[in-house]
Amino acid sequence: TGDSPPCHERHRRAPPALHQEAKDHVADLPDQGTTEHSTSPWASPRVPARKKRGGLRLCADHRKPNARTHRDSLPLPRTEESLDRLGPPNAWEREGTTT
Repeated sequence: TGDSPPCHERHRRAPPALHQEAKDHVADLPDQGTTEHSTSPWASPRVPARKKRGGLRLCADHRKPNARTHRDSLPLPRTEESLDRLGPPNAWEREGTTT
């Protein structure tokens, strides 16, 4: 991010139909060990959305922080090259999968 000051956005109001469910879901996350308390000046609003099967998915809108990050000039390694470095397929392949 270089010298860019931290960005944060206001909390977005959840749709009334999802409000309580989203609130309960967020309250359960620290107990599950998936989140922890943060005092970071960077903040992105959460966006609740329905999954295809009816469950709740909490998404985050990272457009503002992403706009301030500097892209790495080095490309990601090619998948084929990474798999070749692992050795023969039968050494690491899971049963029922193929390369």
